[in-house]
Amino acid sequence: MTQMHPYPPFVPPNPTALILGSTPPCRFCNCPTCHIGAGDVDFYYGSEDNSFWDLLSHALSENRPLTKIQMESLLTQHQIAMADILLEFDRINHSASDMNITCIKFNHLILPILKKVNRVYCTSNQVFHWLKAYLQPLGYLFQPHHCDKRKYNVTLEATIKLECIILFSPSRQALRGLGGNQEYQRLMTLDPNYSTAMFRQDDYTRQFQQ
Repeated sequence: MTQMHPYPPFVPPNPTALILGSTPPCRFCNCPTCHIGAGDVDFYYGSEDNSFWDLLSHALSENRPLTKIQMESLLTQHQIAMADILLEFDRINHSASDMNITCIKFNHLILPILKKVNRVYCTSNQVFHWLKAYLQPLGYLFQPHHCDKRKYNVTLEATIKLECIILFSPSRQALRGLGGNQEYQRLMTLDPNYSTAMFRQDDYTRQFQQ
């Protein structure tokens, strides 16, 4: 199934950071057979079973936004832009998983945002790989951080210098994979009640409070 991204980027005045995802779930993308649910919000990460807004609001010490207006207000207050890397894509069986999505066209509307911000948060490893595949042919260089494998310095000649951070995916299914994370396992030995959800929340807080 070929779909187009349903939302334009959200860009507040004077953004300093960009949160970059892949694409909303199928029901948000004008699918003829599935529809937005009563508990969903018609905006980025609007799925009722996605933890993104819980994670972000906790990391920023804010109340959890419940409506599109509140979500936009939180982003504006903290000078955060929001967009997705894919503009047109193929999706297998209505799946929301990045692994079942194939890029057809990248979202060129992120390019002017990259000129304004100094940090990009990718909300999964796959988003980072798509971003790298899009930007490298345009001359962007990706340099791994010397002590953190989820951080990269991204540059374009002398005009753009960015820090790129790979977040743990906010999807529910992503928590299963965190059980094998070495740092999580180390922390769990110190506290047997420490969960993967707590580990992900602590990581978002650390990344957004730097």
